[in-house]
Amino acid sequence: MLILGKQVTFRGLVQWGIRYIRRHWWLDRVCVAFLVCLVIVFGLSYYFMNVMANVASQRSKKIQDELGQRPTLPDVGFEMISYFKKLWLTDLFDILMFIPTILLIICHQRPWRVISRTLLSWALASLIRITTVAITSVPDPRPDCEYVVGNVFTHFTLHRCGDAIYSGHTLIYIICGMVWASFSPRRWPWRLACFLVWCGAIAGSLIVLGNRAHYSIDVLLAWYIASGSWYVVAWFWYWQVTKKGRLLKIEFPMGVGRHSERDSNDLVHRRRLELGLDENGKPFDVTQLLVFADNVWRQANIPPPRPSTDSGRYREKPDDQGNDSVLPKTATPFEPVPTTRSISDKDFPGGNASLGPERIV
Repeated sequence: MLILGKQVTFRGLVQWGIRYIRRHWWLDRVCVAFLVCLVIVFGLSYYFMNVMANVASQRSKKIQDELGQRPTLPDVGFEMISYFKKLWLTDLFDILMFIPTILLIICHQRPWRVISRTLLSWALASLIRITTVAITSVPDPRPDCEYVVGNVFTHFTLHRCGDAIYSGHTLIYIICGMVWASFSPRRWPWRLACFLVWCGAIAGSLIVLGNRAHYSIDVLLAWYIASGSWYVVAWFWYWQVTKKGRLLKIEFPMGVGRHSERDSNDLVHRRRLELGLDENGKPFDVTQLLVFADNVWRQANIPPPRPSTDSGRYREKPDDQGNDSVLPKTATPFEPVPTTRSISDKDFPGGNASLGPERIV
């Protein structure tokens, strides 16, 4: 089989697939345990969100029975968007948002990180919705909605009366959009796809209003809470997982500090230094590295340059004849002076550096 001008065999494809899975998808026991707990938390949050939506539906029916009618609250969004009865479009947009997001996760070089961040953000937003959906009951904006009359713990449905604050469909749209905004590659085809996904999120929100599935405040709250949950999880993940070297097979499946196969070793090294992690993912204090460099400087017996009153010229300590040695104008008072000496093992942590004569700069 010829692919992109190269001869590829079935065996070669299988071997490449195995290497790719080991490189990007393979997990250790700690990461597996974390993902299992995460899935359980996400499932429970989604289940109890459904339970509380059923409770809200039953409370809404009691209020309607007491009033004898079901009025609709005034809404600016309803005044701007005409009513149309195509509720299936809201579910269709869920699918349209899910498919490209799943493809992005599959193609991503750190897929478990994307999955973890997505499920955490979704679970946090669902926990918030548990506390809002049944607290305040508002008249349902859709005239032909159905009430839940069965057991609230076993009844499952997507569209019911009283399931108002806030929009769960819009929550899905925004979470998928945030995944694309945060994890899609910075190349123009992916940027274009990200733009289209956000256009789908806006269109889906308008369709929710057009179907009278939610009030405008429900849709706006979904935008605020979903994006806020995403950034809260991002902040927590950076400081509690990335900076502390936890869940390394999820955060850095290709090696500590490496985000992509294209990353150079220098970029990976700078990333480790910024995070304060060594190549094994263990945190270290950056100030210790600075102290070590200062000790090497002092042991090299290099006199620190001191500034002179002469403009643009710097002077060192007097030489053996008592004369000041003048540095060239291009030098700075903090520019190290090259010297050559033998570095012993005691100069390095662990005493395992047999470098011999070195040039200290």
